[in-house]
Amino acid sequence: MKRFVGILTLIILIVYTLSPVTSIQAASSKAKIEQAVYKGQPYVRISGINQTVANKINQALKQYAVNAAASSVTIKKTSKEGWYKTSVKTAYNSNGKLSGVFEYSKYYGGAHDVQGTDTFNYDLSTGNRLYLKDVINNKTKLINTRTYISYVLSEKQRKNLLSVNEDS
Repeated sequence: MKRFVGILTLIILIVYTLSPVTSIQAASSKAKIEQAVYKGQPYVRISGINQTVANKINQALKQYAVNAAASSVTIKKTSKEGWYKTSVKTAYNSNGKLSGVFEYSKYYGGAHDVQGTDTFNYDLSTGNRLYLKDVINNKTKLINTRTYISYVLSEKQRKNLLSVNEDS
């Protein structure tokens, strides 16, 4: 479910950034991305944009890795075979917007691990984090987004790439 929410957020951000009004307003900046690691937990660092903005975004992305490392230590203390692993990728870096996706897997012992996704979307001109409510802020955008998501999901289901349970 969290992976679905992450993918949904990414789709909405892409739709938002491709809209004509947004493209005119958006800076054409594109951040330079480099991989970094904090105590075994990866994150991305950006550069090539306003340094104050880059510092703001980098601090938040590194904090995710710091929190993941702390969680890993806690899990290992409670379960000898437990672990906490993350991976990160840049899902979008264009039109003055950046989207980074952290996928995580936690194992406390037992039958299986717990998996999820956390997505961080930023405006590269301000360094402010973008949330779904910032992107879908009127009825027209909501209707267009629902239509697009329905189309994407129906295409995936048609191609047997997705099993949709409407009761959930």
